Amino acid sequence: MNYKKLADEILTNAAYNGMTSSEIADELNVPDKIVLRQTPVTSLTVMKLMGAVKGAEFLDTLTTIGAQNQAVKWALVNVSTAGVDVSDTEVRGMLTTLSAAGALSDADTNLLLSAAEYTVSRASELGFGTLSAQMIETALAGRA
Repeated sequence: MNYKKLADEILTNAAYNGMTSSEIADELNVPDKIVLRQTPVTSLTVMKLMGAVKGAEFLDTLTTIGAQNQAVKWALVNVSTAGVDVSDTEVRGMLTTLSAAGALSDADTNLLLSAAEYTVSRASELGFGTLSAQMIETALAGRA
């Protein structure tokens, strides 16, 4: 455990001023941060997330768009094989653009985008896992 890193987080964040060690631990352990993780989405993933019929319709829509748009065409090739990483900025932008153009519903776009979104606590984000009041006290004692 990197107690210095933990103490630095607490001492440089005014939100923790006046809190007890238990309150600080509780606050740091709240899962309220959305992070993106590499998540390859294949045609089977699409059908699993959307349901077989709706997923197939979505893939057919991409095939139609792909006839006019090379980026969509090659993304579809990857969806059919290794998958497309929906945590990637370009892929997320492409899905948002397709939604804005009416090719995808907002709900379907959000469903695909959310496949790469995970909610974590600030403690996890910093690499600590779940923190206890004792861990907070130990970190702060080393900085006193």
